[in-house]
Amino acid sequence: KIYVGRRFFVTKKGYFGLGPKGATNGDQIAVILGIDVPFILRKRLSQLWMIGETCARAYGWGAIKQWEVWK
Repeated sequence: KIYVGRRFFVTKKGYFGLGPKGATNGDQIAVILGIDVPFILRKRLSQLWMIGETCARAYGWGAIKQWEVWK
């Protein structure tokens, strides 16, 4: 049941995981401060859309590169 509505993915760097069915090429994985799971985000024009949560191998707290903190 945990796989219903989810899809398998592999990132450009070879990491893999399960994400929302609506995830597509070009989406990004992000860890949002205060939330325990990574999310799939999609950039559209000047906005980021939250597509859904993901379970990604190697996207643990130690493997994430912090690009920037948004306020």
